[in-house]
Amino acid sequence: MDRYLAKIATLLVEPAGSPRSVCKVFAAKPTPEKELLAGKLFGFAEVAPNGVAASGLIDQLLDQVKDSLYGAVGNQPAAFPTPSATEFDEHFGFVLRNANGIIARYLEGEGVRIALEDSAFLLGNIRQQQFALAAVGNVFGYLFHYRPNHDYRAVSVTEPNADAVPNPLRVFSQTVSGAIGPLDYLFFCTESILDYLSLHTVQSAVTGGAGTDAVRQLKQALAKANPKTMGAAVIINLVLQRPPTRAAENAERFDYPVVAARDSMRVLNQTQHRTSLLLTPKLLPDRKNMARWLHTTSRRLLDGTKRFLPGPKGRRATPAAVVTPGKKPAPAEKPELRLPNNPMLQSVTRAAAESSNKVIHHPVVRMLGGTVRRSALWIGEHTQRLSLIQRITVIGGIVVTALLMFNLTTLSSRNTQLSRERAFASILGQVEQLRDASQSALIYQDQVGARTHLNEALHLLNQLPAAFRDHPTVARTRRELLARLSELRHEIIINEPLQLANFTNLEASTRIAPALIKISDRLYAQDAKSKLFFSLNLSSRAIANVAPSSATVGALTASAVSSNGAILLDDDNRVTRLDAAERIHPVPLNTPGGKITSLDVFHDRLYLLSSDGSSIFRADPTAGGYGSPRPWLSDPTVDLRQAVDIAVDGDVYALRSDGEIIRLNQGQAAEFSTRAIDPPLAGPTKIETSEASKYLYVLDPPTKRLLVVEKTGDLVAQYRSELFDELRDVIVDEAGQKIYLLNGPRIFGVPMQHLK
Repeated sequence: MDRYLAKIATLLVEPAGSPRSVCKVFAAKPTPEKELLAGKLFGFAEVAPNGVAASGLIDQLLDQVKDSLYGAVGNQPAAFPTPSATEFDEHFGFVLRNANGIIARYLEGEGVRIALEDSAFLLGNIRQQQFALAAVGNVFGYLFHYRPNHDYRAVSVTEPNADAVPNPLRVFSQTVSGAIGPLDYLFFCTESILDYLSLHTVQSAVTGGAGTDAVRQLKQALAKANPKTMGAAVIINLVLQRPPTRAAENAERFDYPVVAARDSMRVLNQTQHRTSLLLTPKLLPDRKNMARWLHTTSRRLLDGTKRFLPGPKGRRATPAAVVTPGKKPAPAEKPELRLPNNPMLQSVTRAAAESSNKVIHHPVVRMLGGTVRRSALWIGEHTQRLSLIQRITVIGGIVVTALLMFNLTTLSSRNTQLSRERAFASILGQVEQLRDASQSALIYQDQVGARTHLNEALHLLNQLPAAFRDHPTVARTRRELLARLSELRHEIIINEPLQLANFTNLEASTRIAPALIKISDRLYAQDAKSKLFFSLNLSSRAIANVAPSSATVGALTASAVSSNGAILLDDDNRVTRLDAAERIHPVPLNTPGGKITSLDVFHDRLYLLSSDGSSIFRADPTAGGYGSPRPWLSDPTVDLRQAVDIAVDGDVYALRSDGEIIRLNQGQAAEFSTRAIDPPLAGPTKIETSEASKYLYVLDPPTKRLLVVEKTGDLVAQYRSELFDELRDVIVDEAGQKIYLLNGPRIFGVPMQHLK
């Protein structure tokens, strides 16, 4: 069973000057054995007013609660026999009762005044995945819960009550208990921390790296805010600790010298045997088969050379049959093919006989057979001059050479097979190591590293020889890796997306332009061939033609929504407006030189991307339309030559055809990077966002997917479907939690799952 140890990082804010309170933060450091039994204690205390008495109270409180938890009182171990959840809570309640007594005795014995209404205490304990805590005053606690495919969700753990005044005799009166997942984070802080940092900033820092990195990022953010009051924070996450194997636990039972000597001799014998097989080729690997083959070969060679040997009494062998001129020799009788009684076996036998007959009479086989026959005749003619012993020697040499070649070929084949099997076992071992490395990376929230390890493992499996690719172990391992990789890629597979419209049902020759428009509850598309517009009522799903307009409109290439309709761009560089009454009006606009590739509207300002990528232009609204576009991009280092689309939310996001997304702020390049989109973008065409959204939506037609990327650069979701085979444009409706995709002549509706 896996065991978890708590990793706790602390943050203490100590501003310059004379603070009004004393603040200290702590985390116990027990041994792993004590932590697994009793847990790890953590907390902080902020006591007002500032002074020696307050500091002494905090020190005594922290020392005593650690002693009561780990059994330092009376030098006796704490009674904690079994690590059950009930006893965990009960023992932590015992610690809190001791803490209440410590505070009461200190206040009474020292005779000091402590403003408990202005103080804050946090005392908690975590063991494995269980935690329990008690908070007094304005203590803020959050559980950043990891949700697969949906990033982190902040869950409030403590609810501070500023109006409640703690009882000096019972300061810790309420406890909170719960569980933390392996990928979750716990964060606790005093009120002053959240006075200078937003919860979003805290969440990004805590979930973005290890505890020390999170503390460093929070300190940097606080340094910019220049806090004036004391503050403390605690960050907690879990680290997996695997228990020792059973073999290691029982290691003392083994007699190592005897076992090592016996294993070494067995390995040595096996190694010597394999070495002898590799270095000494066998002449007779299979005695019976080779003896039979030797006997048959010898008989055939002797029969072939018999006619050249001298017969008895000095006569030669009987010559071949004399053929009378004009008469054809009688064909030799072929042996009758005896078929079995079973009809199925009869059909198989006939098929085998026909196949063999075709092979024997094949031109190549006949040519090889003739060559072998002529070689045998040549050998027979030249061996007739030799003595009987010399002939036998020659024949024996030929047979031995043939046997040697046969065994060398067999040995080479076996060695090749053995090397393949070794390579197969080695690759499977490497794949197993990469899979374990992926699991380890996830413990530290390194999803990019986990995906990298899984991709390397799949690449190794694909490098296997064809004979091993269909092996059951390989197939099962590949399925497991692909399933895990799909989860880490945040893939949402849509087998059958909802089809809202198919414009080819109106006319088979319809060719829809690559621009989709949404005004109110209607979607609009254009037939690029006839230049007619269609409207789709999302409520009734009825399709209608838009009445002709006097405005001349070419085939649409891009569109954007403004406050008084949709701005349209056609292939003739004309800009028009489609209003809610489905009327099309020309928009007076002196477009800059060159063709416009894309446009977007933000606060009624029109942003235009030139086709050569030289610049981005902005046109401000006027009474009749827009003024003259002015160059907006002022950073000469920005390369937009491969830019295909832009999206504006105050900043401008430019999408390049190679998959790079460039963020621009006030005409200058701003820091932005997508964190390891996997698989990489192959040929994106559209990018969409809005001021109210925290996501970027990127259309990648070659890979049949729509990507959702957070504006921090993190990959949130990938909507994929085999039916996304001709993606053209996307409309995002986060308020209605719907995504509308223009796919060739069809419109698909996809419910948003990444917002849940």
